[in-house]
Amino acid sequence: QQRSTTCWNVTSGLEVDRAFCDTYLTEAEGYYAEPPPAEQPCSTSPCMPEVRFVTSEWGPCSADCDGGVKERTCVCEEVATGAVVDEALCGDLDKAALSAACNTEVCDFCNGGLETCSGAGTCDSTLQACVCDLGYVGVLCEEVVACEGGVLGPNNECCDGDWDSLGDCCPAGSVLDGAGVCCGGGARVDACGVCGGTSEVVDLDGVCCDGILDPAGACCTSRVFDECGVCS
Repeated sequence: QQRSTTCWNVTSGLEVDRAFCDTYLTEAEGYYAEPPPAEQPCSTSPCMPEVRFVTSEWGPCSADCDGGVKERTCVCEEVATGAVVDEALCGDLDKAALSAACNTEVCDFCNGGLETCSGAGTCDSTLQACVCDLGYVGVLCEEVVACEGGVLGPNNECCDGDWDSLGDCCPAGSVLDGAGVCCGGGARVDACGVCGGTSEVVDLDGVCCDGILDPAGACCTSRVFDECGVCS
């Protein structure tokens, strides 16, 4: 820091030529023989370097879709030298975010390596899911349904008997009628496929017959024929 020095006549209170002070003042008289220093050192501590935060490029996203995270580094750097310095020196500066969301779009289930459905189903792009073949379950159709001794239904339920045309499970030992419907309770299916019916044969005209057929193939419900073989 600096200051100016001047020579004054203390009696008159007027500033005079500095040469008078240089010529007449002595230390013995209580005055400076030399003028006081015009400057002196100050703020002797080393200057704080100019610093800044420097961020790297973003790294790769952690996921291709459904939302991942990308990261980067941020260091405190001296502007003049480019040297990395203690982050505390950048304490008054705003530091950039080190992570951010990325690839937030929803994954296409049928185009992400899962579309094979374990070889036991097909991938439905509308449902975004595997549609499993009969006998397999699981997100990727990876589980086999156990049904030892039974028959699997359309929803992979195990039936000890058989599945009828209505989607019902027939108990073991049951049979299906002509329409494919379960005929249970110990009932039998007649010749025309009717559960509990009485028809034993079907005649030449396709009519259900609860009797027997005559020589011409017609139904004879009485089961009695004359000597000519005609149903009576």
